[in-house]
Amino acid sequence: MGEGSTSSEMNAASAPDLKVAIKGQGDAALAFLETSEVVTYTREEEKAVVRKIDWVLMPLVCHAYPLRYMIFICSMLLINIRILYTYKCFG
Repeated sequence: MGEGSTSSEMNAASAPDLKVAIKGQGDAALAFLETSEVVTYTREEEKAVVRKIDWVLMPLVCHAYPLRYMIFICSMLLINIRILYTYKCFG
């Protein structure tokens, strides 16, 4: 490494070596990435995509977290019931 080299220069330099190393050893997705061109998006398109993702993920998270909490509470209750039953029967 030279004094003026940065990590981005090293990554750019080692990227072709990586392609050669994995050429022919991959699935359809890797083959697509090797043959596809770089796509650029405008700031407005990026914001629209993030907004769509948020509209899908936020309701999912808002419903999944309370469900997870209810499952946790029910499992703790079942464990406590089992302990109390065991203590009552063999106590």
